[in-house]
Amino acid sequence: MYRYPRHVFTAQFLGTTNLIAGTLADVDATSGRVGVTTPVGVIIGTDPSRTLAAGAKVRVSIRPEDLSAQVAADIGAAPVNTFECTLTFAIFAGVAVEAELRCGEVKLQCLLNREADLTPGRTITVRAKADACLVLPEE
Repeated sequence: MYRYPRHVFTAQFLGTTNLIAGTLADVDATSGRVGVTTPVGVIIGTDPSRTLAAGAKVRVSIRPEDLSAQVAADIGAAPVNTFECTLTFAIFAGVAVEAELRCGEVKLQCLLNREADLTPGRTITVRAKADACLVLPEE
């Protein structure tokens, strides 16, 4: 249930998650992959229920541990689910650093490597795999 919740309430209740509002733009019924138009760009994700239709208002749930910092050279030509953000806050938490990022009006929580540059205001590019971006019906 933690990895693949089917509802926003469950995703929030079972730990920390980033919820990004959007509109379902594209559905591939065969693979369960969907495209969601959001304020941070198009996010390719998975519809665990496989019941959503294009035009539906949804929330994309991305767990903080599923956002990884990227080096510009590793991003490539087609940056799917890649967000350029500004570091607003970071706190050392042992094995990792809990960080808050701002991507325009969207606030994201993520875990960074403890050797990361934690200078507030610094630009950080993060990426999430499509399997980690769960598209849930807006409640």
